[in-house]
Amino acid sequence: MKNEKLRAERVNQQLSQELLANLAGVSRASIERAENGAMPRSDTINRICHALNKSPEDLGFVTFSRREVNTKIATGVLGGLLLLSSLSSSAVPKTLEHFWGNDSLAQYAKSIIACQNIYFAGRPQEVEDLLPILITHTTHLASVEGPQQTSAGQLASLALQLASEIATDRENFGQGEHLARQAYDFAELAADPNLQVSSLIALANIGFHRKRSTAALHAYQQAVSLFSDERITALSKGRAYAGLAEVQAMRGNLQEAMRAKGMAYDCYPEVPENDPAYQHLRSSHYALYVFADLQTHLFLGQPKEAKLALIQLQKTNKDSEKEPITKLDLLYYQAEIDVAQNNIESGTRILEEAATLARKLGSRLYFNKLTTSYEQTLSKWPHETMITNLADIFHWNEISHIHRYTP
Repeated sequence: MKNEKLRAERVNQQLSQELLANLAGVSRASIERAENGAMPRSDTINRICHALNKSPEDLGFVTFSRREVNTKIATGVLGGLLLLSSLSSSAVPKTLEHFWGNDSLAQYAKSIIACQNIYFAGRPQEVEDLLPILITHTTHLASVEGPQQTSAGQLASLALQLASEIATDRENFGQGEHLARQAYDFAELAADPNLQVSSLIALANIGFHRKRSTAALHAYQQAVSLFSDERITALSKGRAYAGLAEVQAMRGNLQEAMRAKGMAYDCYPEVPENDPAYQHLRSSHYALYVFADLQTHLFLGQPKEAKLALIQLQKTNKDSEKEPITKLDLLYYQAEIDVAQNNIESGTRILEEAATLARKLGSRLYFNKLTTSYEQTLSKWPHETMITNLADIFHWNEISHIHRYTP
């Protein structure tokens, strides 16, 4: 369906497609495709809106108005877990309280928080309907100079980081990287160094999952370079150092890994949930124990030390009981440790449980990681019946209703 609103506004302002493209800093083909009904990327939408001094709604880029967005939330797009109408300022972190002075920003802030909570509750499919709308609105507001620009930039960065995480979980790594870089740009626009750090951590995670340790290392090093800013919180530092330890171990750098691990433990706050950057990072002590300790020791070929970290994690952290995606992550590491220690029965049982949960959550990322673990286990014990019996579980193409984030 053609975008008549965009074409009409261009004609009304007496602009050719080529002239509008020049004003917006995009190609003429991008304008032509947009007028023919193709949905551009969010950064292209922002450029066109800025060039024409119109909102995404005015130009036909958003199929739901702000009122309709709120209605969709209230009537079930967010699955009833956290309705916009019932999410009060008392339920929102102090770091986001400054949005309440502006009605539209307050609505977007509440919606993004709701999306984060629903995602970590194991229901990413419900978030994907709303997130593109929130990104389009907040990035547009952030691209317009004015009193809302900084706050809108912070919200845009938060929404883009969540979208990046979802895309990464779907193994849509290119899209995830693009979204994370956009998140960093808006964090920089908002002059928020903690959001910059969390965006860089998202980029590092993508490099890690793609087994591109150099890219992950550079992202963490860039994050550490921001630590001279006194606004950087203890959690931002601790989480970045924990990830740096993991990547250094991945590269076989024992001394650098242990040094980063020590820095992570030195920096990590006693109560991460009270840190101002917690809403950006959603990193409890779980992240410290898993990245700085458990995974680091696994990469260094030290399964006994990894097992001790796992035991400590299970004693002190309850995130996996509340967040299915965290439980899946924990099961993956439990299986890795059991297989490394030749615990066939426990490792096989956990692989089966984890693969089943990954399928339920639609996590292609973890399902493929678990498949690799299963294949390694099978090659190690090719004649063990309890292992060979799991073969039918590890077929992703049997999973229906796979959701992908496409802004």
